[in-house]
Amino acid sequence: MVQIEGTYEPVSEENYTEYLKAFNVPDELISKILKSKTPVVISDVTDTSITIAIKDKGTTFTFGEEKAYSLPTEHKVKSTLKRDGNIITFHTSLQDNEAVFEDKVYEFTDDGLVSTGTNYKGVKGVFKYKRL
Repeated sequence: MVQIEGTYEPVSEENYTEYLKAFNVPDELISKILKSKTPVVISDVTDTSITIAIKDKGTTFTFGEEKAYSLPTEHKVKSTLKRDGNIITFHTSLQDNEAVFEDKVYEFTDDGLVSTGTNYKGVKGVFKYKRL
């Protein structure tokens, strides 16, 4: 089985500008996100939960249960995660508007992580990370 816990550094993206624009993210913030080398840290993975940290802010999710939290962009969202082997799926929506959502898949490999998101407008974006 592929190890999920670890630190992952972004190395490339596909269509992420359009993906974020569909959420009305300002161009300046999109530029910061795309230039960022901030790693994603995955820790405390069990059969029932996982902790994901971005910018030193960790959030622990229990698989199958909805969790409310704030993104680094300060958007208030709620997510439900599921795990199937080396794949973690997220369904995330704004807390105050469930019609604005994304479905994201984290696929872990021996070399890293591929994050593929599809938003409520059907726009897909991909971020690839290498394992550090």
